[in-house]
Amino acid sequence: MNVFVCRTPLQLFNAVEARDRFHAGDRNRLLCVYRKPVDRALMDSLLEGGWQAVRFLRLTAVSHQTYAFGLSGFLAESRPAATVYVGLPKHVAAHVVNTLEPARVVFLDDGNEVLKIAAGIAAGAYRPEYRAPLLHRLTGRRTGLAYLERARFFSLYDLSRWIPAERCTANDYRCFRQKVAGLARGDEVCFIGSNLLGQYVDDGAVLARHLGRARAYYKDRPFQYAPHRYEDMGFLKAVAREHDFELVRFDTILEQAFLRRGRVPGEVATFRSTAIDTLATLYGTDRRVFRLPLGDLNSDVHREEFARLYADYERRGVPFAEA
Repeated sequence: MNVFVCRTPLQLFNAVEARDRFHAGDRNRLLCVYRKPVDRALMDSLLEGGWQAVRFLRLTAVSHQTYAFGLSGFLAESRPAATVYVGLPKHVAAHVVNTLEPARVVFLDDGNEVLKIAAGIAAGAYRPEYRAPLLHRLTGRRTGLAYLERARFFSLYDLSRWIPAERCTANDYRCFRQKVAGLARGDEVCFIGSNLLGQYVDDGAVLARHLGRARAYYKDRPFQYAPHRYEDMGFLKAVAREHDFELVRFDTILEQAFLRRGRVPGEVATFRSTAIDTLATLYGTDRRVFRLPLGDLNSDVHREEFARLYADYERRGVPFAEA
């Protein structure tokens, strides 16, 4: 028995790859945890019948305190568990791991979040949380993080700076790539949106100016913008009219969308989305990053985050738009 705990659509996409690569024919159970209906809809779009059981848990103010009781039946039916896959270390994921006590715990990618998790484990950042808080224990939530000492990783990224090689398995998406071999390729650019406005950039005019810069870089080449699921569509529609580009909303995540559309764009670009890494591996498409000036970000914490991200892109040779 293997149990997969997914908090985002991308984690679920990676769970399918791990299931198909390592556990084809096994008994595999899926727990999807979400807050917003848009996340639930995207997770639903990725379900294809390959699971023995699927359970959804919506996190609310109440369920966040009571999930130990709500999941008791699902977890009782999930024993004995050989492997538990998680995308994030805390709360529900930790409770599942500590309740089932599997032989193996494996982290799935959720964009560059996996880099933060691996670095945090190596730095001992989670040690204060190895024992669950008293309130969690009183409500049956087994959220201690001591299991991180033995956690493994199934990742697109090189984590060797933090995690021993014997605990890492490279995700080359070999199962998914078999499905997309031979897809037609277009000339259009697909610019991948990020949830920046109000989170990292306070001034919409600043973000609009940088989107205009990206559009101008490609001149007459077809340019499509794929919004992040949390972006403000009213703002984006106004910017698209001003700078003459097309907004394209897919009913599933980009990693799956190009397969369903039957065509791969000629290039993917972004200000910061790590989806360009996944898409380049999945489809072999070109990729490009447009650098946001750090001074346009709204806090030192965010400036440091973007500086680290851009340094990582440079280290790995991801092209930047320099114009």
